Amino acid sequence: MWEKLQEVFEELQQENNSMYARQGSFTELETIPDDLYSFWNISSDLSGFYNNRPSQCVWEWNICYYTNNAANLYKGLIDFTNKAMEKGFIIKNLGKDIPVDEPHYYGRYTTVQYIQNLTN
Repeated sequence: MWEKLQEVFEELQQENNSMYARQGSFTELETIPDDLYSFWNISSDLSGFYNNRPSQCVWEWNICYYTNNAANLYKGLIDFTNKAMEKGFIIKNLGKDIPVDEPHYYGRYTTVQYIQNLTN
């Protein structure tokens, strides 16, 4: 279901010029973009078992938004959650502040789920 999440990020990139990358993928020598979404798949649990076969996979990701412009901090994550809801994602919360190691950057994150129906 990475493809569904990627759709959200690509639309946000086209609309807001916001980059996206897997959490922790930047090296110390790389410059971090002014606005960045990152993601980390925290679970992909199978469920809805019948005859020992799953009928669903519940995908769950942490989505982080980082910016060096404090005025964008809340809007950036809200833009993501709105777009993700349009694509059928379950939004667990509207965001929480997170510490950022990079000077002059701010961050917030949320957790999202997507329920994939499996065909057997």
